[in-house]
Amino acid sequence: MKASLTNDDWEKSGGIYCSNCNRETVRLIDGLCPQCVHHIKVKTEGQIEDRAMRTYYKEQLRRGTISLAQMREGSL
Repeated sequence: MKASLTNDDWEKSGGIYCSNCNRETVRLIDGLCPQCVHHIKVKTEGQIEDRAMRTYYKEQLRRGTISLAQMREGSL
């Protein structure tokens, strides 16, 4: 015998809560809602890009390809 859910039953069922933002969601990824996972991923990618850029410019300075004056002027 199949039990059918009414709209009221569905509304009362609720979801689970994100451990980061405490919003109700129907899906968790590593304990976080999809929105929090996305925000963390974007933040992490930005930090990786910043680190790569700093490493690149340090290497260019070490080689003498660019100067600090050029970096300060923003002419790169």
